Amino acid sequence: MSNPDIQYKYALSKTGEAICIDSLTEKDRIDYECLGCGNILRPVLGEIRQKHFRHKSQPVCSEETYLHRMGKKLFMGKYKECLLFNIPYLVELEVPVFCNSCQHVPCSKDGRRKSYNLTDKFVKIKEEERDHDLIPDILLETESGEKIYIEIAVTHSSSTNKIASGERIIEFLIKEEADLEILKRNQASKFDDKIRVYNFKPQPETIHLKRFCHKEIDYFAVFSNGKCRFMACQIYKWDAIKESGGYVIKVEDKNPDIFIQETEKAFLAGIRVKNCFLCRYHAINTFYSMFKESNPIFCKFYREQKKSNFAADCKIYRPDKKVFRYT
Repeated sequence: MSNPDIQYKYALSKTGEAICIDSLTEKDRIDYECLGCGNILRPVLGEIRQKHFRHKSQPVCSEETYLHRMGKKLFMGKYKECLLFNIPYLVELEVPVFCNSCQHVPCSKDGRRKSYNLTDKFVKIKEEERDHDLIPDILLETESGEKIYIEIAVTHSSSTNKIASGERIIEFLIKEEADLEILKRNQASKFDDKIRVYNFKPQPETIHLKRFCHKEIDYFAVFSNGKCRFMACQIYKWDAIKESGGYVIKVEDKNPDIFIQETEKAFLAGIRVKNCFLCRYHAINTFYSMFKESNPIFCKFYREQKKSNFAADCKIYRPDKKVFRYT
């Protein structure tokens, strides 16, 4: 990534401040320092060509080094400004959300975006300072010793050792000079494709979302006319359905085998269930599939295909435990 003719948008002033070429005018035609190689940069402020900094001489300058060092410089400058003027520096995270509106389980819902102000607690900022066996690009720290690592990733992402340390990390992905703009903001979002966060574990929120519940319970039901079928209801309605007086059984899956098992169990439990799967005259359609075939039964009496609930109105229906498949 070395290029002697590279043009930069940022340089260092004599006071060590990061200067953007867009902020300069003719009176600012002085020498600046290159963060990539330490040599002199001069502003090109013509109106025809885009403004930029150009090296006074032609040294070999590392763009990777420039982006990494300038990224740290811009973040340090912005964060110190926030601390000095009591401006929030926000990090946006995804907070786990659980609904506890019913007695069954705390259901996991879609997470919420929530912003936290780092400058409320993290009042110390240090560059390239060793933290035990690790050296973060920038270290944010509270008075009590809590830490956040700030990493500027140009060609290398955070090491596995840093991630495995459990320390919270905010990583900025800087692949080109335009990406430096994200370091001039007083916020960082997990949802930005140029930012990654590691080891942040925001406290889950518990809320009541009964009316918006999207979780369902599958169940097998027998109706007063003897017909039976698979049903589904929102989880918070299950208690009311159980207490309604009908025969309902919660099932883990809605497949043909479970349907047949439940019809047999209901019959043996003394429930007035009338279904062709229980009848001595039934045979299962060779091409039967609960999801593709609408007539799973071949009736040996009528010699034609039927739906299994045909038995509810059939005058020759004869339940016979000898044809039961599971019980």
